[in-house]
Amino acid sequence: MIQRVNGSLAVSRALGDYDYKCVDGKGPTEQLVSPEPEVFEIARAPEDEFVVLACDGIWDVMSNEELCEFVGSRLEVYDDLERVCNSVVDTCLHKGSRDNMSVVLVCLPNAPKVSEEAKKKEADLDKYLESRVEEIMETPGEEGLPDLGHVMRSLAAENIPNLPPGGGLASKRSVIEAVYRRINPLREADGESEETEEGSTGTNLREALRQFRISHRGQYRQVLEEALSTICLLSETAEESPGAGDEAPPPESDAPGPRNAEGQLESPSPPPPENPDPPTV
Repeated sequence: MIQRVNGSLAVSRALGDYDYKCVDGKGPTEQLVSPEPEVFEIARAPEDEFVVLACDGIWDVMSNEELCEFVGSRLEVYDDLERVCNSVVDTCLHKGSRDNMSVVLVCLPNAPKVSEEAKKKEADLDKYLESRVEEIMETPGEEGLPDLGHVMRSLAAENIPNLPPGGGLASKRSVIEAVYRRINPLREADGESEETEEGSTGTNLREALRQFRISHRGQYRQVLEEALSTICLLSETAEESPGAGDEAPPPESDAPGPRNAEGQLESPSPPPPENPDPPTV
């Protein structure tokens, strides 16, 4: 894991990230994040194989040694550098990276070449994983066929030989997913069927915060102040609105009977006497 400034910013920038450069009384190169780059010169050795340039989304889940081992193993299987870079990004995604990911691979003359032996080991590994997924799917539980998360956990508990160094089982998740979807195409293959509502909310919150950083970079304070002002204004408007404390009028009666022009019930007239007295002459 790489260190971050204030737990957020992973690298220094020549432009942007103004919230880290606003301390009064300090010059541009004395701020928390400085626009002045640190330049190092490293002499290239004849045994050097390749150069990897990657952002923090890669380094968050893979160390230097792991990434070098993984890239070296992929260069022995694929001669397409774009495919190697895609394998790196996919592996980091399956390892749990939540940040933006980009990687640039520069191969030097001493870089590993495609090996038929390595390609055969890769094909044998894919066949083995396919057979193991099929065996796990043949033993359904009480709720039917197991989900992808159960399959991944079962495989992770095994000692599988010849997994790509540095990538491990995460680098073969695409192969496992393809077999799972072929066997059980009607079920989602995201492995999230057991995810709780709280976990889902946390994931959505992280994504919302990431989008907020992208959309309002360098303007966090202004955006938050505007949002708080809007909330306070709405609260004051609701408190000052007329009739907020008046009692509701009593409900009208649904009882049948004659009503006057205002819709109120009229009192019925008293009934006449049964034996009226005869008029007096």
